Amino acid sequence: MFQGVKRKACALRARKTVMAIPLMTYGLNKVYIAISDRFKTQYHINIADHIESMSSIGERTGEGITFVPVDAQLLIRTLCSTHAFEHDNRRDPTLQLAAAATMGEGYREIGATSLHCEISKVLCNIHIDYFGFVWLGPDGQTYVGPDAIRHIVGELLWADVVNWVRGKNSFLGKVLERATPVLPSIENKFIPQIGVNYDLLKGGSWSLDLEYHYGCTDNTCKRTEHFGGVSFTVRR
Repeated sequence: MFQGVKRKACALRARKTVMAIPLMTYGLNKVYIAISDRFKTQYHINIADHIESMSSIGERTGEGITFVPVDAQLLIRTLCSTHAFEHDNRRDPTLQLAAAATMGEGYREIGATSLHCEISKVLCNIHIDYFGFVWLGPDGQTYVGPDAIRHIVGELLWADVVNWVRGKNSFLGKVLERATPVLPSIENKFIPQIGVNYDLLKGGSWSLDLEYHYGCTDNTCKRTEHFGGVSFTVRR
């Protein structure tokens, strides 16, 4: 069921049966460029130095890139040297649930949107989680933020649904991959609402969305409403 287990199995099969993607091809891919630019801009890391061969590239940054590492331990040390990545603590119930979808060991960038690096000796996957939930407190300690459930449901479990549909019908898969479930979160101040946002257009850090929500108008939930419209969102 979990996305990471599927990704690992598929990637292992791909390594055995499919030729590696050449640098001249993946170097021009928009998903790779978005991830590579984030590493260079934020941490002066050239992720290409850690890629022995590229196995697969997702349709979107949420699926990311899967590759054979030059040295998995070196990649881990490079990430840890930035002090910006937190190792998934499987003793924490929430992180354990999120880590169940992780190939190898997980290292999450601290922040509202975050690079998530799944690292094993054989294969690595790096993608961008737009609902990051590992926060840095004023005391310097890291905490699991309240958007953890939104990440697990809205990114991990929804990705499983998209991948299943894509396996049945590639066109419907491409339609669904632009949709994002709406759940109570920091973004909507945890007002009880459900719905969907659909990306009409998306840039590196912005998106033009078609929205449809249904739920309470505030936290007292004395009144409910339907809401539809178009919004412009900038993600930092």
